[in-house]
Amino acid sequence: MTLQNDIGNTVLHEAATSNRIVLAAREMLQKAPKLLSMRNRRGETALFRAARYGKLEMFKFLDGEVKRIFGSEGEEEIEEEGRKVFYERDDKTTILHISILTEHFGKYSSGNCFGIRNSLVV
Repeated sequence: MTLQNDIGNTVLHEAATSNRIVLAAREMLQKAPKLLSMRNRRGETALFRAARYGKLEMFKFLDGEVKRIFGSEGEEEIEEEGRKVFYERDDKTTILHISILTEHFGKYSSGNCFGIRNSLVV
């Protein structure tokens, strides 16, 4: 289940481009938790791809999984650094940047692109 295609995408990377298969993504992560942290050749996680394609429901699910692993509030700086890899590509493009570039920013609440605090994405 952790096999990657020619551009490095896993089955979870591909699933992240749809809001319709969140339950399937949950099953994938139960069977292969490593999928959450795997990156493609651009350095994108499945979470990053959900942001890139404007898939809010999938993003919320994957973000919840990251928060479950690293904690959600009051965590130490080391844990924040660990989470940062999920929200930033190898070229330092963040989920905020990609949401603006792909014009998915207007769908979401003011100041919190995808519900993530700006301190995590800049």
